Amino acid sequence: MDVLLGGRVAEELAFGDVSTGAQNDLQLATDMARHMVTQCGMSERLGLATFEQAPAVWTSPPSAPDKKGYSERTARAIGAEIAALLGAAHARVTATLTAKRQLLDALAQVLLDKETVDRVALDALLGQRDTAPVRPAADQR
Repeated sequence: MDVLLGGRVAEELAFGDVSTGAQNDLQLATDMARHMVTQCGMSERLGLATFEQAPAVWTSPPSAPDKKGYSERTARAIGAEIAALLGAAHARVTATLTAKRQLLDALAQVLLDKETVDRVALDALLGQRDTAPVRPAADQR
């Protein structure tokens, strides 16, 4: 979620406002939080339960997507948990980008100048000297 909210938070810090540019990332972050709460039982408040199931693609006719198997009270609790997860992620990203504001501004300038940043340029910007390819942990022995 933090990565998905990075662009939006960067806009907030740089411009004091947000555009519609981060809408898809915000939708993905919201979907991720909803999945965590409703399907993975990752909410202490709601406990070890699932509340929504992914629709079975092999059923005919498909079940109604708006039919909920829980109360409005539970729906409000789900909404509150999703908001809490997104709020915590937003706070983490804001703290990180505020602490690294000089790097954020430098990256923004590179993007304005060149439109894209490859790994080598990003590593150089971040001050990393090792540009060896990142291998999965299983490959690093």
